[in-house]
Amino acid sequence: MKPWFEKESNVIKFPEPKAKGIQMPNVASYPDFLTGVKDLHNRKDRGEISQDSHDKLYQDLIHRFMKKESFENPWFLRELDLSPAQDRRLEKITKIMGDNPQLIDTFYQQLQYIDRDANFQNLSSKRKEKEKAKSGDVKKSFARMLQPDQTKPEQDHYKKTVFDRFIGAVIDAPGDTAKKLRFVRSYGKIDYINVKSLMRPGVQEWNNWLSNDELVNSIFTTMFAVKPAQDIGPGEVAMQVMSPKIFPMDKGDLNIQGVNVELKGGGSPTTGGRFSGSKTELGSLPKDFFSKLNVKPQSITTKTLDGFLEQFAPQSQKKILLDMCSSLFVNAPKSYIKKVIQGYPFADTSKAIGKIGWYNYHAATNDSSRGYLILTLSTRKSAFFTEQSFEKVADQLTWASFNFVGDKLGDGSARVGVASSLRTNRITHINKYLYAH
Repeated sequence: MKPWFEKESNVIKFPEPKAKGIQMPNVASYPDFLTGVKDLHNRKDRGEISQDSHDKLYQDLIHRFMKKESFENPWFLRELDLSPAQDRRLEKITKIMGDNPQLIDTFYQQLQYIDRDANFQNLSSKRKEKEKAKSGDVKKSFARMLQPDQTKPEQDHYKKTVFDRFIGAVIDAPGDTAKKLRFVRSYGKIDYINVKSLMRPGVQEWNNWLSNDELVNSIFTTMFAVKPAQDIGPGEVAMQVMSPKIFPMDKGDLNIQGVNVELKGGGSPTTGGRFSGSKTELGSLPKDFFSKLNVKPQSITTKTLDGFLEQFAPQSQKKILLDMCSSLFVNAPKSYIKKVIQGYPFADTSKAIGKIGWYNYHAATNDSSRGYLILTLSTRKSAFFTEQSFEKVADQLTWASFNFVGDKLGDGSARVGVASSLRTNRITHINKYLYAH
């Protein structure tokens, strides 16, 4: 006879669990470190273990497989399932890196872009794989990080004719990959140009307003020569891409914190930018200019001007020069031209005539508030001035020679640069002394 509790009708079933119990992973059961890492990661993603449990088990895993390591044969290489050919290649690569530490950054540069984007972790698994496949291309990686939506408010670098050059400048700049990444990720949020110092009237070194960081200086120098359009001169693009406070305006001008600034850049003091606009800004010598003086037609530059005028009586030289400048510089105030001519013979003829040429250009713009920025690459010096500070700053600049006679716009346009040190013409100083006495 069966006891009552064995009768099926009277057996009370215990409630079954809603889900099967999850067995916690046993760190000691893993055959190797990589297998353990992968399993813990998968369990965490499936929700089988919490983040805290994952971190605790991961620490146990590290302690279990902790071994004495070496650069030549680290654990992650020992535990890789490689073919004999792969093993030989890896051994060769490891040896080369050990013998040439400078190559480590090259390898790192090609491998570390997988998790580079801030939004990378939010992508789907399929999208992640696509991004990883593209991440070995440094140029493409930088291009993705420098999209305009990520660099606001800076947008000037994203112009079609500038973008590739800018990325190339970053890649080719000195410095390790980590530093370049920091630059790219923070680009647009940092101003590498101190515009307040930049617009201080006078001549100064670039490092007074440009970041002295080697990487930044290299990028600025490379971009200095970039001229995506005919009306854009040297230095304009470099200024735009290195400061979110500097952006282009019409006709090649720059807007620097609300100020309209004309930039003239050049590789050397003698190859600086010209103050030339339209042909209406310059006149020409009268057709009968040479015949009235009873001399043969000839080319006259600021370098040969003294020799040309010496054929005439001293009391006539200023009058001839005044006629020449008044005919050529049709917009410059006559009072200013006369003021400059009174100093003939000049200590520096190119500078004296160049100042008249600038005033002629400036008067044609009809903008008394306009600023002027001069950049010279070889000396890494700059100059800034307005109409009010021009006279003081002009004497510190280098003015190149130009022609009084010519049919090209640039023939009579003032060219300016910033030299490393001021030089004077000793011969013209002697002439000035002789004429004065």
